Amino acid sequence: MWNRFIYVFFILLFPTFLFSQDLGETVLKWEEVPNSLGYVVEARDSKGKVFISQKITSNSFEIKNIEPGVYEHRIGIINKFGKVESFTEWVPFQIVKSVVPIFGSQKVYFAGRDENTKRIEIKGADFLENMKVYLQKDDEKIIPKYIKISPDGKTAVVDFNTKDIAELGLYDLVLENPRRKVAVKAKNFVFAKDKELAEKVAAKQVRIQNKEIPPDYYDTPYWSTMWRSTILPGWGQEYIDDKSWKLYVYPVVFLGAVGAYAKGYQDFLSARSTYYSTVQNNFLISTTSSNDLIFLFTNQQATDQYNSAKSKLNQIQIGAGAVGVFAIFNIVDAFLSVRRNVASNDKQTLPIGEGINFKAKSEFRANANFFTRQSENYQSVEFIQTF
Repeated sequence: MWNRFIYVFFILLFPTFLFSQDLGETVLKWEEVPNSLGYVVEARDSKGKVFISQKITSNSFEIKNIEPGVYEHRIGIINKFGKVESFTEWVPFQIVKSVVPIFGSQKVYFAGRDENTKRIEIKGADFLENMKVYLQKDDEKIIPKYIKISPDGKTAVVDFNTKDIAELGLYDLVLENPRRKVAVKAKNFVFAKDKELAEKVAAKQVRIQNKEIPPDYYDTPYWSTMWRSTILPGWGQEYIDDKSWKLYVYPVVFLGAVGAYAKGYQDFLSARSTYYSTVQNNFLISTTSSNDLIFLFTNQQATDQYNSAKSKLNQIQIGAGAVGVFAIFNIVDAFLSVRRNVASNDKQTLPIGEGINFKAKSEFRANANFFTRQSENYQSVEFIQTF
Protein backbone atom coordinates (compact mmCIF):
# COMPACT_ATOMS: atom_id res chain seq x y z
CA MET A 1 0.00 0.00 0.00
CA TRP A 2 2.82 2.34 0.92
CA ASN A 3 4.63 1.43 -2.27
CA ARG A 4 1.59 2.24 -4.35
CA PHE A 5 1.17 5.51 -2.48
CA ILE A 6 4.79 6.44 -3.16
CA TYR A 7 4.36 5.59 -6.84
CA VAL A 8 1.26 7.78 -7.23
CA PHE A 9 2.84 10.48 -5.12
CA PHE A 10 5.93 10.41 -7.30
CA ILE A 11 3.97 10.69 -10.54
CA LEU A 12 1.92 13.59 -9.23
CA LEU A 13 4.86 15.51 -7.83
CA PHE A 14 7.12 14.89 -10.79
CA PRO A 15 5.74 17.36 -13.35
CA THR A 16 8.59 19.87 -13.41
CA PHE A 17 11.92 19.38 -15.15
CA LEU A 18 14.25 22.35 -15.37
CA PHE A 19 16.78 22.35 -18.15
CA SER A 20 19.93 24.41 -18.17
CA GLN A 21 22.14 23.72 -21.16
CA ASP A 22 25.74 24.71 -21.83
CA LEU A 23 27.63 23.13 -24.74
CA GLY A 24 25.65 19.91 -24.70
CA GLU A 25 25.17 19.75 -20.94
CA THR A 26 21.60 19.09 -19.82
CA VAL A 27 20.41 19.22 -16.22
CA LEU A 28 17.32 17.22 -15.27
CA LYS A 29 15.65 18.42 -12.11
CA TRP A 30 12.42 17.27 -10.44
CA GLU A 31 10.46 17.64 -7.23
CA GLU A 32 11.93 15.72 -4.33
CA VAL A 33 9.88 12.67 -3.27
CA PRO A 34 9.46 12.36 0.53
CA ASN A 35 10.76 9.21 2.28
CA SER A 36 12.75 8.10 -0.76
CA LEU A 37 16.40 7.10 -0.33
CA GLY A 38 17.35 8.15 -3.84
CA TYR A 39 16.61 7.80 -7.50
CA VAL A 40 17.72 5.91 -10.58
CA VAL A 41 18.15 7.93 -13.76
CA GLU A 42 18.09 6.15 -17.08
CA ALA A 43 18.33 7.58 -20.60
CA ARG A 44 18.40 5.90 -23.99
CA ASP A 45 18.88 7.02 -27.58
CA SER A 46 16.54 6.68 -30.56
CA LYS A 47 17.80 3.11 -31.15
CA GLY A 48 16.84 2.05 -27.65
CA LYS A 49 20.40 1.84 -26.38
CA VAL A 50 20.63 2.85 -22.70
CA PHE A 51 23.61 5.15 -22.27
CA ILE A 52 22.83 6.31 -18.71
CA SER A 53 21.77 4.17 -15.75
CA GLN A 54 22.88 5.67 -12.49
CA LYS A 55 21.77 5.81 -8.85
CA ILE A 56 21.78 9.24 -7.23
CA THR A 57 20.57 10.75 -3.97
CA SER A 58 19.71 14.25 -5.18
CA ASN A 59 16.71 15.28 -7.23
CA SER A 60 18.77 16.51 -10.20
CA PHE A 61 21.13 14.93 -12.68
CA GLU A 62 23.47 16.45 -15.24
CA ILE A 63 23.88 14.80 -18.63
CA LYS A 64 27.13 15.86 -20.28
CA ASN A 65 28.44 15.75 -23.82
CA ILE A 66 25.14 14.84 -25.41
CA GLU A 67 24.67 15.45 -29.11
CA PRO A 68 21.56 17.08 -30.58
CA GLY A 69 18.82 14.53 -31.18
CA VAL A 70 15.74 12.82 -29.74
CA TYR A 71 16.15 10.77 -26.55
CA GLU A 72 14.05 9.16 -23.84
CA HIS A 73 14.53 9.07 -20.11
CA ARG A 74 12.85 7.72 -17.01
CA ILE A 75 13.28 8.16 -13.28
CA GLY A 76 12.93 5.42 -10.64
CA ILE A 77 12.41 5.79 -6.88
CA ILE A 78 14.56 3.94 -4.38
CA ASN A 79 12.37 3.08 -1.39
CA LYS A 80 13.39 2.80 2.27
CA PHE A 81 14.50 -0.79 1.70
CA GLY A 82 17.06 0.29 -0.90
CA LYS A 83 15.16 -1.16 -3.82
CA VAL A 84 13.82 0.52 -6.92
CA GLU A 85 10.12 0.81 -6.26
CA SER A 86 9.00 1.87 -9.71
CA PHE A 87 9.93 3.84 -12.84
CA THR A 88 8.08 6.48 -14.73
CA GLU A 89 7.24 5.73 -18.33
CA TRP A 90 9.91 6.42 -20.90
CA VAL A 91 9.48 10.07 -21.74
CA PRO A 92 10.92 11.56 -24.95
CA PHE A 93 12.92 14.76 -24.98
CA GLN A 94 14.86 16.51 -27.67
CA ILE A 95 18.20 18.25 -27.63
CA VAL A 96 18.29 21.03 -30.20
CA LYS A 97 21.24 23.19 -31.09
CA SER A 98 20.43 26.76 -30.16
CA VAL A 99 21.59 29.26 -32.77
CA VAL A 100 21.10 32.96 -33.42
CA PRO A 101 17.85 33.59 -35.34
CA ILE A 102 18.19 35.23 -38.74
CA PHE A 103 16.10 38.08 -40.10
CA GLY A 104 15.05 37.38 -43.65
CA SER A 105 14.12 40.83 -44.97
CA GLN A 106 14.76 44.55 -44.63
CA LYS A 107 11.14 45.27 -43.78
CA VAL A 108 10.49 47.95 -41.17
CA TYR A 109 7.36 47.41 -39.09
CA PHE A 110 5.13 50.18 -37.83
CA ALA A 111 2.07 50.90 -35.71
CA GLY A 112 0.02 53.92 -34.69
CA ARG A 113 -1.78 54.82 -31.52
CA ASP A 114 -5.01 54.64 -33.48
CA GLU A 115 -4.52 50.84 -33.70
CA ASN A 116 -5.43 48.64 -30.75
CA THR A 117 -3.52 45.51 -31.79
CA LYS A 118 -0.67 45.41 -34.24
CA ARG A 119 0.13 42.08 -35.89
CA ILE A 120 3.46 41.70 -37.63
CA GLU A 121 4.80 38.75 -39.59
CA ILE A 122 8.54 38.24 -39.35
CA LYS A 123 10.32 36.19 -42.01
CA GLY A 124 13.68 34.58 -41.48
CA ALA A 125 15.32 31.35 -40.37
CA ASP A 126 16.28 29.40 -37.25
CA PHE A 127 13.20 30.50 -35.31
CA LEU A 128 12.94 27.97 -32.48
CA GLU A 129 9.53 27.13 -31.08
CA ASN A 130 10.08 28.98 -27.79
CA MET A 131 11.87 31.97 -29.32
CA LYS A 132 11.15 35.27 -27.62
CA VAL A 133 10.17 38.34 -29.62
CA TYR A 134 10.04 41.81 -28.12
CA LEU A 135 10.61 45.49 -28.77
CA GLN A 136 13.29 47.44 -26.96
CA LYS A 137 14.05 51.14 -26.58
CA ASP A 138 16.70 52.07 -24.05
CA ASP A 139 15.71 50.09 -20.95
CA GLU A 140 12.08 49.68 -21.99
CA LYS A 141 11.05 46.23 -23.22
CA ILE A 142 7.67 45.60 -24.88
CA ILE A 143 6.47 42.00 -24.63
CA PRO A 144 3.87 40.84 -27.20
CA LYS A 145 0.61 39.26 -26.14
CA TYR A 146 0.81 36.51 -28.76
CA ILE A 147 3.60 34.66 -30.60
CA LYS A 148 3.21 31.86 -33.12
CA ILE A 149 6.28 30.20 -34.66
CA SER A 150 5.81 28.17 -37.83
CA PRO A 151 6.90 24.51 -37.73
CA ASP A 152 9.65 25.15 -40.28
CA GLY A 153 11.10 27.92 -38.09
CA LYS A 154 10.93 30.51 -40.86
CA THR A 155 7.94 32.64 -39.84
CA ALA A 156 6.89 34.31 -36.61
CA VAL A 157 3.46 35.92 -36.22
CA VAL A 158 3.45 38.39 -33.35
CA ASP A 159 0.68 40.54 -31.85
CA PHE A 160 1.50 43.67 -29.86
CA ASN A 161 -0.99 45.60 -27.76
CA THR A 162 -0.30 49.23 -28.64
CA LYS A 163 -1.46 50.30 -25.16
CA ASP A 164 1.63 48.54 -23.80
CA ILE A 165 3.86 50.90 -25.81
CA ALA A 166 4.23 53.99 -23.67
CA GLU A 167 6.50 56.18 -25.79
CA LEU A 168 6.45 57.15 -29.43
CA GLY A 169 9.61 56.55 -31.38
CA LEU A 170 11.84 53.94 -32.99
CA TYR A 171 12.24 50.58 -31.31
CA ASP A 172 14.69 47.75 -31.85
CA LEU A 173 13.09 44.45 -32.88
CA VAL A 174 14.70 41.64 -30.91
CA LEU A 175 14.58 37.89 -31.58
CA GLU A 176 15.94 35.70 -28.79
CA ASN A 177 16.41 31.96 -28.99
CA PRO A 178 17.21 29.95 -25.82
CA ARG A 179 20.63 30.39 -24.25
CA ARG A 180 20.41 34.09 -25.13
CA LYS A 181 21.04 33.67 -28.81
CA VAL A 182 19.99 37.17 -29.76
CA ALA A 183 19.48 38.95 -33.08
CA VAL A 184 18.66 42.65 -33.05
CA LYS A 185 17.26 44.73 -35.89
CA ALA A 186 18.03 48.28 -34.77
CA LYS A 187 15.35 50.94 -35.28
CA ASN A 188 13.12 48.44 -37.02
CA PHE A 189 9.74 49.20 -35.44
CA VAL A 190 8.11 52.62 -35.65
CA PHE A 191 5.42 53.70 -33.21
CA ALA A 192 3.77 57.02 -34.09
CA LYS A 193 0.67 58.99 -33.19
CA ASP A 194 -1.23 57.45 -36.13
CA LYS A 195 -0.77 54.68 -38.67
CA GLU A 196 -0.30 57.01 -41.64
CA LEU A 197 2.61 58.86 -40.05
CA ALA A 198 4.16 55.61 -38.79
CA GLU A 199 4.07 54.17 -42.32
CA LYS A 200 5.79 57.27 -43.68
CA VAL A 201 8.62 57.03 -41.15
CA ALA A 202 8.95 53.29 -41.77
CA ALA A 203 9.43 53.95 -45.48
CA LYS A 204 12.18 56.41 -44.61
CA GLN A 205 13.85 53.81 -42.40
CA VAL A 206 13.86 51.33 -45.29
CA ARG A 207 15.66 53.92 -47.42
CA ILE A 208 18.22 54.41 -44.66
CA GLN A 209 18.79 50.65 -44.45
CA ASN A 210 19.18 50.49 -48.23
CA LYS A 211 21.68 53.37 -48.03
CA GLU A 212 19.55 55.52 -50.30
CA ILE A 213 19.88 58.34 -47.78
CA PRO A 214 22.65 58.88 -45.22
CA PRO A 215 22.48 56.90 -41.96
CA ASP A 216 22.86 60.16 -39.98
CA TYR A 217 19.51 61.32 -41.37
CA TYR A 218 18.09 61.84 -37.88
CA ASP A 219 21.38 62.90 -36.27
CA THR A 220 21.95 66.29 -37.94
CA PRO A 221 18.66 67.06 -39.72
CA TYR A 222 18.95 70.86 -39.69
CA TRP A 223 22.51 71.03 -40.98
CA SER A 224 21.97 68.28 -43.55
CA THR A 225 18.85 69.97 -44.89
CA MET A 226 19.92 73.62 -44.78
CA TRP A 227 23.22 73.26 -46.61
CA ARG A 228 21.53 71.32 -49.37
CA SER A 229 18.81 73.94 -49.81
CA THR A 230 21.44 76.70 -49.76
CA ILE A 231 23.36 75.10 -52.64
CA LEU A 232 20.28 74.10 -54.65
CA PRO A 233 16.79 75.33 -53.73
CA GLY A 234 14.45 72.41 -53.06
CA TRP A 235 17.26 69.86 -52.55
CA GLY A 236 17.03 69.97 -48.77
CA GLN A 237 13.25 69.68 -48.87
CA GLU A 238 13.50 66.63 -51.11
CA TYR A 239 16.11 65.13 -48.76
CA ILE A 240 14.14 65.57 -45.55
CA ASP A 241 10.54 65.60 -46.72
CA ASP A 242 10.50 63.59 -49.96
CA LYS A 243 9.04 66.61 -51.78
CA SER A 244 10.48 65.76 -55.18
CA TRP A 245 8.50 68.42 -56.99
CA LYS A 246 10.31 71.14 -55.02
CA LEU A 247 13.63 69.85 -56.31
CA TYR A 248 12.44 70.65 -59.84
CA VAL A 249 10.19 73.69 -59.32
CA TYR A 250 12.29 75.70 -56.87
CA PRO A 251 15.43 75.84 -59.03
CA VAL A 252 13.32 76.90 -62.04
CA VAL A 253 11.67 79.68 -60.04
CA PHE A 254 14.99 80.79 -58.60
CA LEU A 255 16.75 80.77 -61.96
CA GLY A 256 13.79 82.65 -63.45
CA ALA A 257 14.11 85.35 -60.79
CA VAL A 258 17.88 85.53 -61.28
CA GLY A 259 17.38 85.69 -65.06
CA ALA A 260 14.88 88.52 -64.72
CA TYR A 261 17.33 90.37 -62.48
CA ALA A 262 20.20 89.85 -64.93
CA LYS A 263 18.15 91.05 -67.89
CA GLY A 264 16.96 94.08 -65.95
CA TYR A 265 20.54 94.90 -65.00
CA GLN A 266 21.71 94.65 -68.61
CA ASP A 267 18.81 96.87 -69.72
CA PHE A 268 19.75 99.38 -67.04
CA LEU A 269 23.38 99.48 -68.17
CA SER A 270 22.25 99.97 -71.77
CA ALA A 271 19.79 102.74 -70.84
CA ARG A 272 22.38 104.47 -68.66
CA SER A 273 24.95 104.34 -71.45
CA THR A 274 22.44 105.83 -73.90
CA TYR A 275 21.60 108.57 -71.42
CA TYR A 276 25.27 109.50 -70.93
CA SER A 277 25.77 109.61 -74.71
CA THR A 278 22.72 111.84 -75.14
CA VAL A 279 23.91 114.22 -72.44
CA GLN A 280 27.33 114.51 -74.06
CA ASN A 281 25.81 115.15 -77.49
CA ASN A 282 23.48 117.73 -76.00
CA PHE A 283 26.44 119.48 -74.40
CA LEU A 284 28.33 119.61 -77.69
CA ILE A 285 25.29 120.91 -79.58
CA SER A 286 24.64 123.61 -77.00
CA THR A 287 28.24 124.86 -77.23
CA THR A 288 28.38 124.89 -81.02
CA SER A 289 24.86 126.02 -81.93
CA SER A 290 22.57 128.80 -80.79
CA ASN A 291 19.44 127.10 -82.12
CA ASP A 292 17.09 126.75 -79.18
CA LEU A 293 14.90 124.21 -80.93
CA ILE A 294 17.79 121.81 -81.37
CA PHE A 295 18.78 122.28 -77.72
CA LEU A 296 15.22 121.62 -76.53
CA PHE A 297 14.98 118.51 -78.72
CA THR A 298 18.26 117.02 -77.49
CA ASN A 299 17.42 117.95 -73.90
CA GLN A 300 14.07 116.14 -74.21
CA GLN A 301 15.94 113.09 -75.52
CA ALA A 302 18.25 113.19 -72.51
CA THR A 303 15.28 113.46 -70.18
CA ASP A 304 13.58 110.48 -71.82
CA GLN A 305 16.77 108.42 -71.60
CA TYR A 306 17.15 109.36 -67.94
CA ASN A 307 13.60 108.25 -67.18
CA SER A 308 14.19 105.02 -69.08
CA ALA A 309 17.36 104.28 -67.09
CA LYS A 310 15.56 105.08 -63.87
CA SER A 311 12.74 102.69 -64.84
CA LYS A 312 15.26 99.94 -65.53
CA LEU A 313 16.87 100.60 -62.16
CA ASN A 314 13.50 100.09 -60.50
CA GLN A 315 13.16 96.80 -62.36
CA ILE A 316 16.58 95.75 -61.05
CA GLN A 317 15.52 96.51 -57.52
CA ILE A 318 12.32 94.53 -57.96
CA GLY A 319 14.25 91.61 -59.47
CA ALA A 320 16.84 91.70 -56.68
CA GLY A 321 14.03 91.79 -54.14
CA ALA A 322 12.34 88.80 -55.78
CA VAL A 323 15.59 86.83 -55.70
CA GLY A 324 16.14 87.75 -52.06
CA VAL A 325 12.57 86.96 -51.04
CA PHE A 326 12.66 83.59 -52.76
CA ALA A 327 16.05 82.76 -51.23
CA ILE A 328 14.66 83.55 -47.76
CA PHE A 329 11.47 81.61 -48.54
CA ASN A 330 13.54 78.58 -49.62
CA ILE A 331 15.56 78.59 -46.39
CA VAL A 332 12.47 79.07 -44.20
CA ASP A 333 10.66 76.30 -46.07
CA ALA A 334 13.65 73.99 -45.56
CA PHE A 335 13.64 74.80 -41.85
CA LEU A 336 9.91 74.12 -41.57
CA SER A 337 10.36 70.86 -43.49
CA VAL A 338 12.78 69.73 -40.80
CA ARG A 339 10.36 70.78 -38.09
CA ARG A 340 7.57 68.83 -39.73
CA ASN A 341 9.64 65.70 -40.04
CA VAL A 342 12.29 65.33 -37.38
CA ALA A 343 12.00 68.06 -34.80
CA SER A 344 9.67 68.92 -31.98
CA ASN A 345 10.06 70.75 -28.69
CA ASP A 346 13.59 71.82 -29.69
CA LYS A 347 14.74 68.19 -29.83
CA GLN A 348 16.09 66.41 -32.87
CA THR A 349 13.67 63.56 -32.96
CA LEU A 350 11.51 61.38 -35.14
CA PRO A 351 8.40 62.54 -37.00
CA ILE A 352 6.17 60.67 -34.59
CA GLY A 353 3.98 63.46 -33.31
CA GLU A 354 5.80 64.12 -30.06
CA GLY A 355 9.35 65.15 -29.19
CA ILE A 356 10.90 61.82 -28.27
CA ASN A 357 14.62 61.18 -28.41
CA PHE A 358 15.78 57.74 -29.34
CA LYS A 359 18.87 55.58 -29.12
CA ALA A 360 19.45 52.08 -30.36
CA LYS A 361 22.01 49.45 -29.52
CA SER A 362 22.82 46.55 -31.77
CA GLU A 363 23.77 43.20 -30.31
CA PHE A 364 24.60 39.97 -32.07
CA ARG A 365 25.76 36.86 -30.26
CA ALA A 366 26.93 34.06 -32.48
CA ASN A 367 28.24 31.29 -30.20
CA ALA A 368 26.25 28.08 -30.67
CA ASN A 369 24.71 26.23 -27.79
CA PHE A 370 22.11 23.65 -26.89
CA PHE A 371 18.78 23.64 -25.19
CA THR A 372 16.09 21.03 -24.52
CA ARG A 373 12.54 21.36 -25.68
CA GLN A 374 9.45 19.26 -25.05
CA SER A 375 8.39 16.79 -27.71
CA GLU A 376 4.78 16.84 -28.87
CA ASN A 377 3.94 13.35 -27.58
CA TYR A 378 5.18 14.05 -24.07
CA GLN A 379 2.98 12.21 -21.59
CA SER A 380 3.50 12.52 -17.86
CA VAL A 381 6.27 15.06 -17.44
CA GLU A 382 6.22 18.74 -18.42
CA PHE A 383 9.43 20.39 -19.57
CA ILE A 384 10.17 23.96 -18.61
CA GLN A 385 13.05 25.70 -20.36
CA THR A 386 15.23 28.11 -18.46
CA PHE A 387 17.95 30.16 -20.08
